[in-house]
Amino acid sequence: MVIAIIGLLAALIIPNLTQIRAKARDAKRVEDLRQLQTALEMYYSDYNHYPVWTSGCLNASGSPLLSGGAYALVPDYMGSLPKDPLPNKYCYYYQSDSIGANFKLAAYLEKDTEKSQNDAGTASSYYEVYQGPTGSGSAINIDNDTLAAAMPGYVPPPPSWACGDTLTDDRDNKTYATVLIGTQCWMAEHLNYGTMTAGANNQGSDCPSVAETEKYCYGDTESSCTSDGALYQWAQAMCGAASCNGTGESQPACTTPVQGICPNGWHIPSHYEYTALERAVCTSGTCATDFPV
Repeated sequence: MVIAIIGLLAALIIPNLTQIRAKARDAKRVEDLRQLQTALEMYYSDYNHYPVWTSGCLNASGSPLLSGGAYALVPDYMGSLPKDPLPNKYCYYYQSDSIGANFKLAAYLEKDTEKSQNDAGTASSYYEVYQGPTGSGSAINIDNDTLAAAMPGYVPPPPSWACGDTLTDDRDNKTYATVLIGTQCWMAEHLNYGTMTAGANNQGSDCPSVAETEKYCYGDTESSCTSDGALYQWAQAMCGAASCNGTGESQPACTTPVQGICPNGWHIPSHYEYTALERAVCTSGTCATDFPV
């Protein structure tokens, strides 16, 4: 009973402690930006412009606001430039216009999202402090994506995939070439998914996993599947789904793609897709005339 009570208290206290720490970090960020704003105003009073910098994290290598930089705030206006409480994830961001007439500071707030959204700035996910003759948050326009990409913990999104790129089957990490034919993307190599079974055996009709999906390899040799792809009975290829091999629009499965044994995001070609393939690669007199259309 004592252990159970301790566990219950921990479950209640730890999330609250996490929230409190995040809010404390947010409060420090807001105060740091206010102190930076004061230092920048003192700099402006001496030079009649703010430090000129296209943009970047205050403490990043090459920052002109660091001690020894072209527009250093340290040590004349601040003892040191403050850092975000989580410096491996976030930073304080500075940007001026081309002549130093306006500046903007930005910081990411973990919990105080209302303050970020109501600061009249241009990035709704970041708290912004700005100053200049216009006194407007939009005098320097920074968006959420630009700020996110500047943060030390930024992880760029994976590159977009396009037909012709290599396809990776996330079920077993095998890779396949792809090719665009007409307007359709096709795998340019035979699928090799599943576990080999002897050619004398019937394959199953479902595909719950690579271990339970059965395939034939020529000569009952795995290396044949590696080099030339696998062979499947129709029920196994469709993973037990309804047939999409009929002709005529009365076949509903032919207008509803069936993934079957294909990698995620891919499907068994329908009758109509085979027809489109034929029309894309054939010209008059070069293909069999009895291909169903």
